[in-house]
Amino acid sequence: MKNMAAALFLFVLGMLLTMASMVLGPFGITQWSIAAAVTASVFALMGMYFAYQSWHER
Repeated sequence: MKNMAAALFLFVLGMLLTMASMVLGPFGITQWSIAAAVTASVFALMGMYFAYQSWHER
């Protein structure tokens, strides 16, 4: 998998987990909400790493 595709995949997965965290929090499901938010943060950092790896200046 190319770095750009990995970055996009991790971005989409992180956004889905962020949305799940925002939905679960107000319903009082705090443990799953926090777990989803932390996992989304890790995916965001991994996505940034792959995005910077695929960035080529001309």
